[in-house]
Amino acid sequence: MSIPGLDLDRFRKCIGLMRRGATPGERSAAMAAAGRVTASAGLSLEEAVLQLDRGGARPVIMLHDVEPSAPCRTPMRTKPPKPKPPTLAEVMAERERVDAARRAYAARHEKRLQKLYAEQEEQQAADIAAQAVRDQEWTQVRAQRPAEPTRSP
Repeated sequence: MSIPGLDLDRFRKCIGLMRRGATPGERSAAMAAAGRVTASAGLSLEEAVLQLDRGGARPVIMLHDVEPSAPCRTPMRTKPPKPKPPTLAEVMAERERVDAARRAYAARHEKRLQKLYAEQEEQQAADIAAQAVRDQEWTQVRAQRPAEPTRSP
């Protein structure tokens, strides 16, 4: 029996895949394709199968042969929305915040350096004073020692 507008050859191929597909996804895709073929003729899949079974010697498909499975494709992930660009006021506020942080860091660093320089100057002054004391002691020891005769060559 022929149904007007139904591509019978394509429909039978889809039915074959529905019965012998290797994976549940393949069988599900074949069922969807068969549904599209029958929809182009204005019928549902079940109506087309019933009409062809009534007119032919062998049944096209047993509906219990095909188990509808879950769709094999996972739903597409939506891209996260792009963040809106910052406004000029936000950019200026961020720049001011960063500049203030840099100025605060520079002030703390300068304070540490001043403290370090002061400690270095104190140490240097103590070293100079200690060297002056050693020089004075040396000159006193040298003055108390009798002069050594010089040798002539």
